[in-house]
Amino acid sequence: IVNEVVVPTPVQIAQAERVVAAMAAGLSAGRGVVVLDGQMIDQVHLTAANQLLKQVAGK
Repeated sequence: IVNEVVVPTPVQIAQAERVVAAMAAGLSAGRGVVVLDGQMIDQVHLTAANQLLKQVAGK
């Protein structure tokens, strides 16, 4: 039961991957903020997405 609470869902993982990809594209274009699915995404979101992906990878 604990793993069900702590482990991110496949949807959360996919969203984190999309945030990372969108921010990478934005940063390479000189932008620190991007819009993804109508939502503003910035460094705070990127940090959270990277943390989630590291958790999934077991790091």
